[in-house]
Parts: sequence; structure tokens; C-alpha cells
Amino acid sequence: LAAVLLYSENLEGRIVGGKPAGNGDVPYTVSLRRSWNNEHFCGGSLITNKHVLTAAHCVYYSWGGPLPAFTIYVVAGQIKLETNGSSIYREASNIIAHPQYNTKNLINDVAIIEINSAFSLTKSIATVTLKMEPVISGSCQVSGWGYQKFGADQLSPILMIADVKIMDFSTCYINYYERSNGSIVLDRGMICAGHQQGKTDACGGDSGGPLTCNGLLAGVVSAGVGCANPDFPGIYANVPYYYDWILSKINACSDCSTSKSVSEATSITESSKFVIVTEGTVISFPFNVTNGKATGYVGCFNNFSFLLLLLLLPLMHAILNYF
Repeated sequence: LAAVLLYSENLEGRIVGGKPAGNGDVPYTVSLRRSWNNEHFCGGSLITNKHVLTAAHCVYYSWGGPLPAFTIYVVAGQIKLETNGSSIYREASNIIAHPQYNTKNLINDVAIIEINSAFSLTKSIATVTLKMEPVISGSCQVSGWGYQKFGADQLSPILMIADVKIMDFSTCYINYYERSNGSIVLDRGMICAGHQQGKTDACGGDSGGPLTCNGLLAGVVSAGVGCANPDFPGIYANVPYYYDWILSKINACSDCSTSKSVSEATSITESSKFVIVTEGTVISFPFNVTNGKATGYVGCFNNFSFLLLLLLLPLMHAILNYF
């Protein structure tokens, strides 16, 4: 258990250095909620009207097992975190985590949530196009409702957006490796983004949310050491690297639609992928929410009461369906 309960005492909180989002600015950003208490725990990106791309660590327990789909709601189409009678909810009907996701080092930290009923696409609810070509430089945007600071008990009430720059992967790889004395090893399915002076970043509560570059989905908020740390830029799952896997899972849906094409009208070549092959363990800290606190625990639960509740939920669900 201790091997997967990795945490950081330096996690800082929400989208750092950002600004409030306006209605329709990032209409593909969704909030993942606990089905039994409506609490936000991760973000996600609407990639079809029935599929959400998020981080795999958002859909796993702290002990490594996958969450049942009925424990997750998806809320779309609003800027405020607080929900009301007009909020648009969907239930998760299926969760597909990457088959090679590693709970210890967050390699292959991507998952797809299929919802029970398609969202109607509007100005405030829209899909985002997947980026096919690797992003190696430039300015991008990250969005989420993360915490104000580490240890806080209140999420940002408004969706925030921050500009971040894509960092050279080789430089980022070396920085993480050397500054961690070899304990942090990045994988080719990751990209780095942040600010050279540490002014902007994603952080606690933003896991699973989108990193978009020129309007295309290039990354999924995954992990980091601290927040807005110039020595350790944010780590994102590399969407172009997982493009084929993502498409293979959503193409089976016959009644799905997007606001626009689900991909760029370009092709990716094998030579343009990152090819750094790594060995060892990534000691990294996911940016999800655990028990109402901004922590770095992998997964969602770390105490007996939550574990007992989730052991009972399948039984309750079966009883309700029977009657």
C-alpha cells in the first residue's frame, strides 16, 4: 500500500497564475463528481458527445483497483463549480483506462469515460479536437477548478485558465532526473509544460483536465513536484502519443458526434514521436482531490470509511435494480 500512496508536502493548489474563464471559453472542460456526494475530484475533456478523456489516476482507488462507473458523474456546460437545478449531469456508464497504466509511476496516465446519455452540443458544451502531431514548443492553455493552496478545503469556485509554455522534453527529462537524484524518470508518453519562472501551472484538483495548444487537445493534466515550480514544470499525458489508442476506443460508438472533426487533417509519423525509453520509477504526484484536501495521493481514497462505503455501493446498486 505504501508503494502507491505517494504524496508531496509541497503541492500548492489550483490553476496557478491563471484567470477566470468566460462562458464558452473552454466549453470542453468538464467536472468529474462523486455520485454519492456531488464533490468535484478531477477534470476532463469532452472529446465526443458521449466520451470524456481524463487521467487514469482519477478513475483508480488508492490501493490500485479501478473505480466502478456508477460512482462517477460528469457535469458539463458551466463555469461555476457550484451546481444547481439547471446543471447538466450525465452518469458514467463505462470506464476504459489505458491497459498499461501504472499506478506507481503514472506512466500511461489516460482514461476514457463513456457516459450513459449524450450531451447536446451548444456554445457552453462542445467537444475538443484531438491533436495528432507532437507538440514540442509554443504557448498552450490549461483549465480547471483546483484548490487555492495545498491543504485547503475549498476548490476554486470559478473555472480558471492559465497560459503555459511547452518545455523541451529532453531538458525537462534531464532536470527531473538530475534534481531528483535519479528518482524521477519521465516517459515518452509525457510532455512538460509550465513557466520558466514558475508563474503558471496546473495543480491539485486539476488532474484529468485539458491542455490545449492552438485549440487542439495536446495533453491531460497528470502530475508534478510542487506547483508552479520552475525546476519541475507540470507533467501531462501526451495526447498525440495516445492518439491511436483513444481513437480505437471512441470509434466503436455509432451515435457519437463532435463539434468538429475529432482529429487534425494531418498524419503522424513514427519518427516524430518521442523515443526516450526509460527504466525505473517515476516518483510523481498526481493533481487530483482526496477526501476534501489538495493532496498528492494516487487514486481517490485513503481511509477505512470511504473504502467500506465503496465496498457496499455495488450491493446497494444491485438491490435498487432488483426492486
